[in-house]
Amino acid sequence: MNFDIVLNIVTATLIVVANKLCFRESSDGGKGIVFTLTGFHFLVTFVVLHFLRRASSRSEKENLSVDVSFSLFFSDILPVSLLSCLFLVTTNASLEKNPVVFYQLLKTLTAPVVVFLQWAFFSVHTSRWNLLALLVSCVGLFISFGLSVEASGLLIGVSSVLATAVFQILVNTKQEKTGMAPIQFLYCQMPVSFVVLFCLGFYRGEFSASLLNRRMVFLLCVSSLLSIGVNVSSFSILGKTSPITYNFVGYFKTVLTMLCGVLFFGERMSLQKCFGVGMTLAGVVWHAVLEIRGK
Repeated sequence: MNFDIVLNIVTATLIVVANKLCFRESSDGGKGIVFTLTGFHFLVTFVVLHFLRRASSRSEKENLSVDVSFSLFFSDILPVSLLSCLFLVTTNASLEKNPVVFYQLLKTLTAPVVVFLQWAFFSVHTSRWNLLALLVSCVGLFISFGLSVEASGLLIGVSSVLATAVFQILVNTKQEKTGMAPIQFLYCQMPVSFVVLFCLGFYRGEFSASLLNRRMVFLLCVSSLLSIGVNVSSFSILGKTSPITYNFVGYFKTVLTMLCGVLFFGERMSLQKCFGVGMTLAGVVWHAVLEIRGK
């Protein structure tokens, strides 16, 4: 699991840079290729997993082969596939409507929403110390970012948080129900998400000439290769731990992204932001210690 977390942090941080370059290369600042880019990620990841399935078909460990019945597809695979598209659509809409700083800030609300939804609908309780560590991380991120936004942007952002939280809980629940390995579930979900996102991209007219130049194709390939690590490690973390742990990993990635902005893009860090980063890291470390002691 340590490898999955490290892989997720590294690839998710680097893919932000790659996607920003893709957005700059596109004709409209990147907001017109969000569905196409994400669909391309799903396609490349599915192709790689398909080859892994063929290579490991005779192995008893990490075998990707799985028989999917109609009932399993419609009751488990299809809902996750559609919800993954919904949360990606709302997330991209939030990124389009809101400043990047506020977009990242809203993502920190996912973990509290997950805690509430699990308590309200799944009778899952979290210890007060874990909640306190979560609160420290959230307060640290709120201290780091301060920004006012429009009501419409806030509404879209809140919708993205709700969709993301429900998606994370559903993935964890469905994997436990079906008994499928995280990679097996990801392999079954990829084709549906790919078709839906590419249809949405075509409907919105995202297939423009800007996607045909060599630089854009290269950036899409780099971004898609990084997405393999992001998708596989994300499903593995959600399937083997909990949505709360996944979100603490997300907090750490947010801090790293902010530090990359300072080191590579010349963004300024005030004393207030530095203090907030310290609080966030303190909450992440505290949560990690609690998880280790719990095991």
